[in-house]
Amino acid sequence: MMGEVESGKSHFPSVGGAVAWIFVFVAVQILCSYVAAKLAFPNIRDFSLLMTKMLDFKAAGVINLYAMTASGLLITAMLLVHLRNRERRVSIGLFSPSQLGVAKTVAVSAALWVCATGVSYLYARYVVPGTQLQSVTRNLIASIPIDFVHQLLLFLVITVFAAISEELIFRGLLQNALKKHLGSTWAIVLASTAFALVHFQLHALPVLILMGMTFGYLYQRTGSLLVNVVVHSLNNAAALLMT
Repeated sequence: MMGEVESGKSHFPSVGGAVAWIFVFVAVQILCSYVAAKLAFPNIRDFSLLMTKMLDFKAAGVINLYAMTASGLLITAMLLVHLRNRERRVSIGLFSPSQLGVAKTVAVSAALWVCATGVSYLYARYVVPGTQLQSVTRNLIASIPIDFVHQLLLFLVITVFAAISEELIFRGLLQNALKKHLGSTWAIVLASTAFALVHFQLHALPVLILMGMTFGYLYQRTGSLLVNVVVHSLNNAAALLMT
């Protein structure tokens, strides 16, 4: 592929380290949800009942939002601490400019996003009902009060924390680590599959894999993780507005 991100002979990032971060990513979300649930429903002691209660957005929508905000902030902070070493940031192209130049980067990003969004629309329309594809997000949004603070938290969770943490883990760490052993194509495919699986939405799995591959290919073309974070953030913002 053109414009491949160079990971050199450095041991960073490693496959083991990247996989460990995926477990941390999931574990922190579960932990924050559990703590928030215990604070909101102190009389429920059974873990399964507590988590079931959290899935009832009518009863725990705001609690879920607080848990998501806490986990998003914590994971992002932990990742940035992990990348405090300049060599690590450079090795994954965290703040690197695009290798394609501004105009071509915008054109490639837009073209990839339009294609991926178009396929997602067709999938939602003809394979699964559109409401089912976005049911979790729709229910969460419907349960949150329409005021500045809660809407700001929702925006930060979906467009900022999710974009930064997911791009750092699945593209910056996992894709780069896999590329050393399997090459770019399989690295993108496997990292995208992992990216899709951690969303725990089986009916949306094909769309999430496609979106992950779109981000993975964009990363290889530009060599800039910053470009990915911006495009991912804009994609999530568009999805939020259209939900």
